[in-house]
Amino acid sequence: MSTLKHEFDFTILSRGERVQDSRGERQHVVPRRAFQGLIECEVENSDGLILRRIRDATSANVHHLSPPPPKSDNNFLLQCNERFFSSMSVCEFVPTEPKIRLECWKMQQRSLEMLCQSIGISLVAPPTPTMTSEGFLIPDCYHGDITHANRRYGRWVLKQISTIVNDGVCFK
Repeated sequence: MSTLKHEFDFTILSRGERVQDSRGERQHVVPRRAFQGLIECEVENSDGLILRRIRDATSANVHHLSPPPPKSDNNFLLQCNERFFSSMSVCEFVPTEPKIRLECWKMQQRSLEMLCQSIGISLVAPPTPTMTSEGFLIPDCYHGDITHANRRYGRWVLKQISTIVNDGVCFK
C-alpha cells in the first residue's frame, strides 16, 4: 500500500492541510484518519494476533521490535525491485513518493504503540542513529531490497536489546 504507486495519484491530508499539486493533475485525497484506520486494522489483524498469543503465553516482560523506517531513495528502490513485486501482475514498478512511505510508516508506528500499550508489551523503536532527521532509514543501513535493513542496522538493534537486558528491564 505504501511501497508501490497506485493507479491513481493520492495524497494523505490532515485537517487544515491543503493539496499542493504543482503538475496541474488531479490528485485524490485520502483523509489521514481514514488511512490510519486502515493501517490500525492491518496491524491488529497481523501483529495483534501474534503479540496477544505471546503475551498470553508468558508472564515475562515482552518487547516487540519496531520495523525499520522506510528508505527515501526511489532510485535505489527501482534498482532493487524485489522478486515479490516483479512477480505481481504490475506492469511497471513505480515506488510511491517517499513522503507517502514515511507517513504510512509513522501511522504503523502509532498503531503498534497503541496495540503494545493495550496488551502490556514494550515497543522498541528503531535505533536513533539509524534514522535521518526526517525519519527515514539512513543509506548506510539499507539492505539490497526494497523494505529491509542490513546487518549494520541489526547491530544497532542488538545494542538496544543488550541495554534492555543489562538494565534488568527483562526481569521482574
